[in-house]
Amino acid sequence: MTDAVSWHGKLFMLSYTMFDSVPQEAPDGWAYWVVVIGTMIYCGIAAVIFVSLNICTLPFGIFAEPIWRPRATFRILHLGNGIPMMPFSVAIVLAYATWRELALRGVLMAFGAWVFVAALALLLLGLSMAYNRLRRNSASRPSGRTPPER
Repeated sequence: MTDAVSWHGKLFMLSYTMFDSVPQEAPDGWAYWVVVIGTMIYCGIAAVIFVSLNICTLPFGIFAEPIWRPRATFRILHLGNGIPMMPFSVAIVLAYATWRELALRGVLMAFGAWVFVAALALLLLGLSMAYNRLRRNSASRPSGRTPPER
């Protein structure tokens, strides 16, 4: 039943090679067509995911390989001389976003977000350090119980 020449035969073979398996013969016509239809649905959904994922990642210098290929990964794009494109593309995207925000809503909204994120990061870092210091100090005081064995 399986022929690697027809479109459905190629889809049947693809259903195995996508997952690094050795293609096997279908037990009957029903199982063959269920695998072919399942592979069509899987590849359709995978194509939608591939396109939408790359629309989001390509502006940041990252290429997501199609998931229907074996061992698909995320690849960082490089400039001609081997320098990763990510820092430049992220800086351009953030500068453009700040410029558009400045044009639409003014200075406070454009640069307020940068100040707020930096202040929040410093606050959370300080709180994390204080929490760990309090935990360390409370662990060093005797409490009458024995510490758990490690």
